[in-house]
Amino acid sequence: MAFFAFEFIPVETVTPWGPPNAPEFHWYALTDGRFWIDADGKLPLGDGVAFYVAQIWESLLDVNRQEASALNLRFLEAAPEVTFSWVGDTVCMAWGGDSCEIPQERWRLEIRDFHERFFAAMAERASLGGPNFALDHATRYLWLE
Repeated sequence: MAFFAFEFIPVETVTPWGPPNAPEFHWYALTDGRFWIDADGKLPLGDGVAFYVAQIWESLLDVNRQEASALNLRFLEAAPEVTFSWVGDTVCMAWGGDSCEIPQERWRLEIRDFHERFFAAMAERASLGGPNFALDHATRYLWLE
């Protein structure tokens, strides 16, 4: 199982964004789904959080760059707190009285794996996207670099 896992809601249930006379399937809207973490059998987010997977992806990029020390889950009621600290070559993830340690090399591989799977899944939705989908997709892909 993937360390960072997600699934999108079916495309037929995605709500288009924009004005009523010209709604479109915005790139971000098409990421509506569920996200969870499987830290070697530990589930910091339980069975997952339902929201835009892009929000979690962006938050993980901030953590990866060490620009944030916690997942940004403010959009959830009673949001769980998942924090990260870097100790030497180890990333320590803590939540609700539990924790796990991940070698930094594995952390970077897990982030890259999530990024690639996420963008591959989004590419499958490209035909539904609005006029800016391709540019949004290509631009955001480079954010990991």
